[in-house]
Amino acid sequence: MSVAVFIPIKEHSARVPGKNFRVFADDKPLWRWTIDRIKDRYPIYVSTDSKDLLRAIEATYGCKFDAGTRVKARMRPKHLCGDHVSVNLLIEDFVDLLDDDDVVVQVHVTSPFLTPDAIQTCVNNIGSGMVDSCSSCDIVQARGWRKIDDRDYVPLNHNPLTLRPTQELQPIMVENSLVYGFNVGAFKERKNRITQRHFFFPASFPEGMDIDTEEDWAMCQAINEIMEP
Repeated sequence: MSVAVFIPIKEHSARVPGKNFRVFADDKPLWRWTIDRIKDRYPIYVSTDSKDLLRAIEATYGCKFDAGTRVKARMRPKHLCGDHVSVNLLIEDFVDLLDDDDVVVQVHVTSPFLTPDAIQTCVNNIGSGMVDSCSSCDIVQARGWRKIDDRDYVPLNHNPLTLRPTQELQPIMVENSLVYGFNVGAFKERKNRITQRHFFFPASFPEGMDIDTEEDWAMCQAINEIMEP
């Protein structure tokens, strides 16, 4: 069983313009900041629609996709470019290069506090043979509701007529996009990074943070400044 880290990085970002290419810390753009945190532990494969990023990765790490280097990048096919392409389709394009018993862990460069340990948690769980996929989550133990329409809601994990203490409620697992690990063979069967035998594990703060808004960007930079020695 071999392990590969897969990172999709696109050029356009709607809510935080240019976020993958902004300098996050230590004069490094966000994409490099995150890659440098994990590249010494795992081989990394980047799928991108940006020629500028492709050239930057090759210049930074001295790599070509078919070379024996730790960080590799390639341009994605034209039909997989755009803001609304499912990550599952990008993974499907990538896993054709791998064996069925390999393990892939998909991450995002928008998780600036990602550590190799989170990736290894996925690998360990899948390697145990008990599950085929594993991902991080935030655990919410509160009264959850699902909106049906403007005036209709359905409770998710509680009976509104019986106000049990929140600590007794069934926890709700919320994906936080930090890591998604899966067995390649199981992914090919289901065409999804979350398979039938899946395991969620909680991500700690601030590792589970994802930059999705300008407020997220500012908060992550502030936290990083506090954390730096």
